[in-house]
Amino acid sequence: MARPQGVEVSQKGNWYISEDGYVVTIFRKNDNWNGVISNDALGIKHFARRTYPDATAAKLAAFDALVLLKSRN
Repeated sequence: MARPQGVEVSQKGNWYISEDGYVVTIFRKNDNWNGVISNDALGIKHFARRTYPDATAAKLAAFDALVLLKSRN
């Protein structure tokens, strides 16, 4: 799968993107996908509660979670 524009690759090989101090990382977990949203300045690190069948589903869930986190902070 080609890396989308604006997406970086971590030292562990995971895709991530930074937005307003938040870092959203999507990674493989066994045969599924998971994600984590972190913000060092706010001391936030939230892992997805479930896994997803593909990277697109994990990215969409991470986007929804990011919108929610940003509205709370």
